[in-house]
Amino acid sequence: MKKSSKKLIFTITFIVFISISLFWAKEIRGFQKIEDVSQSQVIQYKTDPKRIVTSILTIKGEVNGDFMINRNLKLEAGKIDRVIRSDWYHNEIEITYNPIDVTKGHLKIKIELY
Repeated sequence: MKKSSKKLIFTITFIVFISISLFWAKEIRGFQKIEDVSQSQVIQYKTDPKRIVTSILTIKGEVNGDFMINRNLKLEAGKIDRVIRSDWYHNEIEITYNPIDVTKGHLKIKIELY
């Protein structure tokens, strides 16, 4: 095989790999830090429109008080490592963090839509 053919095959393979990586990166959002755990925060996420059927919300960290997620899930003070899976049929999602009596700590949230 000629040197130029090997270069071309390598280049095409590299482009395909990057394209696939970027496609999957759209589906999974990395962790987003709650900057001030004593203040409410809204996290919005939007992905490409396609057949979405599931949302996975991951919450990790540690806080000194209780807080609510989306007004229907109360999490208590201490170490948090929670994964919440639910049916979801839209390409947009909004997560609301509301501290009840949190004054310090650290939290990060990740949203995945499939």
